[in-house]
Amino acid sequence: MSHRLTRRAALAASIGAVAGCAALEEVATYVGDAPPRAGPLTTTSPPRFALVLGGGGRRGVAHVGVVRVLEAEGLRPDLIVGASAGSLVGAAYASGMPADRIEAAALSLSSWSIADPLIGRRGMLAGDRYEELVADIVGRGPIERMRVPLAVVATEVGTLRPVAFTRGDVAVAVRASSAMPNLFRRVAIEGREYVDAVESTPVPVRLARELGASKVGAVNVMWRAPPIWESERRLADVVLEPALPYWAPRSEAARLDAIAQGEAAARAALPQLRALLA
Repeated sequence: MSHRLTRRAALAASIGAVAGCAALEEVATYVGDAPPRAGPLTTTSPPRFALVLGGGGRRGVAHVGVVRVLEAEGLRPDLIVGASAGSLVGAAYASGMPADRIEAAALSLSSWSIADPLIGRRGMLAGDRYEELVADIVGRGPIERMRVPLAVVATEVGTLRPVAFTRGDVAVAVRASSAMPNLFRRVAIEGREYVDAVESTPVPVRLARELGASKVGAVNVMWRAPPIWESERRLADVVLEPALPYWAPRSEAARLDAIAQGEAAARAALPQLRALLA
């Protein structure tokens, strides 16, 4: 499968670099044969139980603890819906990767590992290295061929509409879902631009319902979720909110603690989760 995200102003950028400045565009454009696309799930029956993993940046490592408990208890979702940080953990889980490997991958990510600054755009990253790391973790397979049905949510620029990608290159979809404004470049796919899912829906429970889920377990790891979360919360059957500190976990010890808090939240919710799946 061939694909690439191009810089449409590459020539201008090279000229600018020679002159001591740069003119790289703030949009990465997908060119390839498997663009992420929205649409109905490619399953034979509607999903019974959806696991929704919300955004939260570094705090999203707590999702790993939730996944670990579900795996240990044999509580396998019929659909995984991931937003921003939750899209990476969700894609890894949907690919069939065991919790121990997801944890190792999550602990390996750091600010340095995804740093590819745009010349002349202070504090802004291209996002290419992040996509490459995602591809290393979950591969470049199409979303529709994940072992567990998966939806990766991003925000369409202009309309601020949440879009659930259910097919196409999973690494590009996760990149778009995590493209935080003013940090990563926007991602253009088939003429439309996308940014971080949190800009429209921090924990996309409503989209899980729209995709046919009859039962929804939602995980919120944000310190202060936007007001829209309250309307989404009411649509979930079970809500998990790990007891995380205000500060995002940076050290390995802090990230391990966040994972442990995700485990604790999931274990506390086991009676409710079992009842949902009974």
